[in-house]
This record gives sequence, structure tokens and C-alpha cells, in this order.
Amino acid sequence: MRYRAALVVALAVALVLVTGRAATAVVAPGLSFSPNPVNLAPGGTTLIDLRLTGGQDIGGYEVDLAFDPAIVAIDAVERIVGSAGQPSPNRPWYSLPLSVDPNVTYTVLGPGRITFGAYSTADGNPPGLTGDLTLARLHVRALQAGGSALHLERALVVNTAAQASAPNLTDGQVIVGATPTATVTHTPTRTATPTATRTATPTPSGTPPPGAQPLSGRVMLQGRATHAGSLVAAGAVNTATQGDGSFSLSLPPGSYTVAASRPKYLSRQTSVTLGAGGALLPPTTLLGGDATGDNRVNLSDLVIVGANYGTQPPGDARADLNEDGAVNLFDLVLVGGSYDRVGPLGWTAAKDTPLGSAADLGLAAPFKRAARPRALIDAPADIKAGETFDAVLRVTGAKGLAGIDAALRYDPAALEVVAVGPGNLFDPRLSFVARQAVDDKRGVALYTAVSLSPLGATMDQGDALRVTFRARADGRPVVTLEAAQLAARP
Repeated sequence: MRYRAALVVALAVALVLVTGRAATAVVAPGLSFSPNPVNLAPGGTTLIDLRLTGGQDIGGYEVDLAFDPAIVAIDAVERIVGSAGQPSPNRPWYSLPLSVDPNVTYTVLGPGRITFGAYSTADGNPPGLTGDLTLARLHVRALQAGGSALHLERALVVNTAAQASAPNLTDGQVIVGATPTATVTHTPTRTATPTATRTATPTPSGTPPPGAQPLSGRVMLQGRATHAGSLVAAGAVNTATQGDGSFSLSLPPGSYTVAASRPKYLSRQTSVTLGAGGALLPPTTLLGGDATGDNRVNLSDLVIVGANYGTQPPGDARADLNEDGAVNLFDLVLVGGSYDRVGPLGWTAAKDTPLGSAADLGLAAPFKRAARPRALIDAPADIKAGETFDAVLRVTGAKGLAGIDAALRYDPAALEVVAVGPGNLFDPRLSFVARQAVDDKRGVALYTAVSLSPLGATMDQGDALRVTFRARADGRPVVTLEAAQLAARP
């Protein structure tokens, strides 16, 4: 039941952690089954779709399903959203639970009770799916005559801004033989109550000096319902934010650098000139993901979260970025959304450094360097214009490797990137890709991934990265490993 601990909490706020878009009102969508009802003969099989109506910017879902195990069996749950049956061109989707076994498509909660779901994430947090969607397909088998409800015990749907809604639920019915099933009434689920966050204790600022003016504003915390505990400082004066993120300082007129910070979040700062009547700063939001406390989010943080993924209570307190008592998708997506950012950020999101663009090739040192692995580029010796080829980042001595952060350099006048993707080093069902980007103007392909498996890479040699190029001219393709960090478990 290791995955259950992660799944119960994960989707409630996971997708808020990667967004900078303003929150919008959420209208409750509807979940139902199609076809409904279904009639089967004993021993017969059928496919039943889980449908979502009225979806808006959907980024993930999770349901608990109950049925009569004497009447029907659920042989598999097939993820449809994000596949060819329900394409998601802007955001890749991943099934829940995470498993190395392709036959594991749901988690058993008890006799006749299962849980399953899916989530999506992408660099830049593009919009999610909207409209009427097919989320999953149940493979149902009739066991004996009778009737069974497909009872949605619990359901959670979140948008890409991580706003959770309790959808309107319509149960399904499976009739085996001629016996009708009883009508099941259902009360829609309520969204979970957010876990309270710990608050920092500010240094007392003392009595305001004569002529002091107010400096106030709001500092929110990404992915949290309460925003208390951030430290806001200007000069020698500081205070902690209230539950709504508000703060107020009393300062003599003058020029100040105002900084906002909180453990596990990237700091922000701005300059302000305080005159008569005081000043009101615009609202700002601190971005999370800094497990190591060095005011940057990089492979070190990703490896710490990946190493403790699914633990409750956390195996390492640093990995519980949102401090909800578990290391789950909240924390994983929080790191992915802030990856490669360095604090202090500007006070407003418009001044944030875009992902993958800052001191981009000066890749940060990981928490723990892998001692043995070596990486090299394998590419062909000669190529004709218009032909494609793969450049592979091959790693030897890779057993136990937990994370990789790599930058490949190429000549954009001679080559163009067709695709960037993982190799065979990490199991794709138990790995998280934080960055997969191309800067064709500079001729750089960037890739960062971490294994969620407690064992890391299980092979001694493998391909960590595969980049497909198309030649723009005849000649010898030149692809070099500009920078790379290989990380073992902390």
C-alpha cells in the first residue's frame, strides 16, 4: 500500500505547484460511466468508460471505486486521457498508481474497492484539457448473475492551477443476467482540508520610530491554502505574514530593499522608496521546491524528493516541501515547476527568469555526486543533408544512479533537433522528467530526470538521453556534452 499514501493526498494540490496563472472560479464538473447501465451474461466482458463532462483546464483526477466482487471483476483500468483516444497535445499524462509492472493499473483498497487516476505536467504549465473527456476505460468481467453498482466513493478533479473540485457523481450499474441492481444514492465528495503550515517566528521589531510610515503587501505561498509564516524584511525591521499572506512594516521614510523568504521556497525581493503616506507593494507568490535551502531549485532538490517519494511520514523532512506530512506529487511537481530557478527572484512573476535560460549550462552540483558513472556522446561519423540520426548520452557504471542533469551542444546551422527523449536507463513508469527543452538559437538541448525507484538505475550501462537530429548540410555531425551532473541517492 505504499502508493496509496502518496495518492490520497497528491492530486489535491499537486498541480498548483507549477503554475503562475491567476486562479479562476471552478465550476464542478460531472463524472459518470458510459454505457450505463450495462447488461452482461455470466462470463461476459465489456468496456465501460469513465467520462468527465464540463471539464475546464483539467490537469488531473483520482477516484475510489466500489463494486460487488461476487458479481463483477475489474480486470484492468486503461488510461485514455492523454492517449490517442483522448489526445492532450500540450501536456503529457501519467497513470496513477506509479508502477514498474504494466499489469498494475489500479491500487486495491479492499474487497471490491480500488483507486486509480492520472495527472499531467509540462514545462511552462500550458493549459489543460477542456470540455467533455474520456478519462479511463474499465475492463469489466461478469462473474455470476446479479447486480452491482459501480459506486464512486470518492472523486477529485483538479485543474492546472491546482484548484480542486468535488464533481457531481453518477454511479454506474452492471446487470449480470436478468437481475436488476439497486439504485445507489451518493453524496458528492468534499475537497480535503489543507494541512496547516508551520510559521516562522520573526525578530521583534520594537516600537516604530517617530515619523514611521507603513509598508504593506501580501506574500502568498505556492500551492497552499494558508500563507502564514513567510518572513518579510526591510533593513533591520521584519515581520511574519498572516494567514492571508498580508504583512505590514513601520519604517522611517527612505529607500529600502524588501525581501520575502520562507524555508523550502525561493526568496523574492524588490526596491521601494518610502515617503509620506507609506507604500503598498503588489501581491507576490513565493515559488517552492528548494529542499536543500540554497535558494535555488536543481538536481539536488529533485533527487531528495525522488529518494523519499511515497513516504509518510517523510523519510527526510526536507523532501516534504509543502509540509503535509507526506512526500508525494505535491512535492515532486513543485520541484519540477520551479526547476532551474535561482533566488532571489523579482517581486512580480513577470520578472522571473524563464526556465532553462539563466546561467543555463553552469549546472548546479548535485546533493551527492555519483562516484563511478561516466557519460559520453555516441553519434554517427557522417550524415547527409535531410537525414536524421540519434545522438545518445551513454552512461557506464550507472547502477544505482538516481538523477541526471545534462546539456548537449550542437551547431544549429548544421543540425536541427527533431525530438528529445529519455533513453533506457530509467524506467519511464518510475521516473520524472523535470526539463526537456531545446534552444535552437544557441544550439543547446537540456534534459533533467530523476528516478523514483528506491533502487535508481538497475543496469550498469544504459542510455540516459536520446536526441534525434536532422542534418541541414552534409558532413560530420558535431554533438558535444557541454555539461552533465550525475547524482546518486542522498
